[in-house]
Amino acid sequence: MLRDPLPSMSPRRLVLHGASHSTEIDDDDLPESFYFSPRLLSAFSAKHRDKQPLEQHHRRLLQMASAAIPIIHRYDVNGERRTSEVGSPPTMMSATSPKRPLDESHTPKLLKIHDGNIMRNVSATNLVHDLHETKTAPTSIDAPSALPEARVLCLYTGGTIGMRSHDGVYSPQAGYLPAVLRTIPPLNDTAFIEKNFSSSPVKPYSLPPVRLMKKRVVYWIVEYEPLLDSCDMTFDDWIRVATDIRKAYHNYDGFVVLHGTDTLAYTASALSFMMENLGKPVIITGSQIPVAEVRSDGMENLIGALIIAGNFDIPEVCVYFNNKLMRGNRTIKLDNSALEAFDSPNMQPLARMAIKIQVNYDSIFRSTNINPFTVHDNLCRDVGLLRIFPSMSIESVRAFLQPPTKGVILQTFGAGNMPTKRKDIIDALKEAIARGCLVVNCSQCLKGQVDVNYATGKILYDIGVIPGSDMTSEAAMAKMCYVLGKDEWDHETKRMMLQTNLRGEMTVTNEAIGTRELDIIPHIAKCLRLSSGNEVQLIRDTILPPLFCNAAKTNKPEILKKIKGLDVSLRLPKVNLLTAVSMMVSFNGVDLSAALKSTQRDRFAHNGIVTAAANIDFLNSCSSHLMLNNKKIN
Repeated sequence: MLRDPLPSMSPRRLVLHGASHSTEIDDDDLPESFYFSPRLLSAFSAKHRDKQPLEQHHRRLLQMASAAIPIIHRYDVNGERRTSEVGSPPTMMSATSPKRPLDESHTPKLLKIHDGNIMRNVSATNLVHDLHETKTAPTSIDAPSALPEARVLCLYTGGTIGMRSHDGVYSPQAGYLPAVLRTIPPLNDTAFIEKNFSSSPVKPYSLPPVRLMKKRVVYWIVEYEPLLDSCDMTFDDWIRVATDIRKAYHNYDGFVVLHGTDTLAYTASALSFMMENLGKPVIITGSQIPVAEVRSDGMENLIGALIIAGNFDIPEVCVYFNNKLMRGNRTIKLDNSALEAFDSPNMQPLARMAIKIQVNYDSIFRSTNINPFTVHDNLCRDVGLLRIFPSMSIESVRAFLQPPTKGVILQTFGAGNMPTKRKDIIDALKEAIARGCLVVNCSQCLKGQVDVNYATGKILYDIGVIPGSDMTSEAAMAKMCYVLGKDEWDHETKRMMLQTNLRGEMTVTNEAIGTRELDIIPHIAKCLRLSSGNEVQLIRDTILPPLFCNAAKTNKPEILKKIKGLDVSLRLPKVNLLTAVSMMVSFNGVDLSAALKSTQRDRFAHNGIVTAAANIDFLNSCSSHLMLNNKKIN
């Protein structure tokens, strides 16, 4: 249920700015397809005004802009105007808002874009749908040999990366980051922008060409006002960022979110669940030192995030920090002072920046749903993290589990263990579960996963606590908020979804089922939603041995050569108890050197030669006729 705002909370104001005029507009007057439209932006340019047809909204806004007073309005946190010039009062926004904040501490935000010395207030993030129409005449850069452009939208929410030093103290300053980035050559190729976007109403930024990259990254920065310390981020801010990306989704190849580091892992986890059927990269980054400092990790982090967002097919919400790309819902903040501030303890990075960019494509999580991208913006905040500790009072536990609590992330010892002698806590949890509260068990350890095979962990499983596998507490909390916000799901469906690997946030294993008991088709179907290298290896171990055997049986050495070198076990449990090695020496005289080393052994520790010799005696005993170079054996 969305809550009413505080009485002091003013509605969001949107201001459209031309070169010398500005006007306030009602966001409800704009169709969604109109947001950040380059047709609107280019309409303010005399050069393009006659070339592009304007819809009714465009005409009305142009008339409003022509009559507006020549001032760029700014507003404080309470929505009050800070500066003004003498002139006709502009039209104010409607007092009603289509969305009410979930969190009373939420501060409504403006969106701003920086163009030279002017900060333009805009309505949303569908920026520059067809910006190439506003380019200047073709130049040498536009030659066929030039790199194609990848368009990236960068949303700046706040954080250290954009701070400015005042008397040795870092503090955020509106408009500072977009302005300073234009002066940093590795982050902005000024010559390219001037030659290609000189007539654009909103000039973008461009990375210089990057070696081995097939696209040049052109990007736009949109700044939220007020800028926030990440400690002040709320559910409403997550919804705002996700919604802005949705509105701009079809106009960009990727997205970068600049964020403070303190709650970055929470935001990354939340966005990963809210964004359903994501097909483009959303990279969240920040820094420990501001980007404008001589010694800074901010520049490297921003460059890396932009390169990934513009050049790689990684359709996930990721965190990029210190040359590592990590899955967002697997990431935690590990250090508050080192440059390697973030880590993914239970999963290898998706990519590493070395001399070459090394991408682990096998571990990339891809949606198998063919539905279009959408954002689920209904989050339940009646959830909590309950960390178990020795001699914990039962009163604290009972108070924590009281309504309106609907979901609990239980942080237990070791592999998900609970004190077995604390029957009072067990009973309190059991009562909460009986009234419909969902409880997920996560380990307090950074590495490893919950194991219900221990008696101290099974006691929780038996009363209905859901094993959280190896989820981080940030991911578990975000997942709980997301699942509880799915009003169309019943209670049992929500329980099932909390145990399901939705976005690669957890490793799902079932040690009770061995490979020999798995039929190949459901096994493949189950493993299509891969979340880790271990799962990829499992499916390889299951599929490749039959391919080996078939290639050996049908005498297709070219297939054997292609499969050669893959890191896969050649044990095959269901093909006559034979391994690929055995099959290869048993059919058609296949040249083993084409595919295997002579030291390769089967499940019985036999190499191909031993297997072949053993098969001769066996076949002879069955009165088989064996031929070698057209000569009968024995």
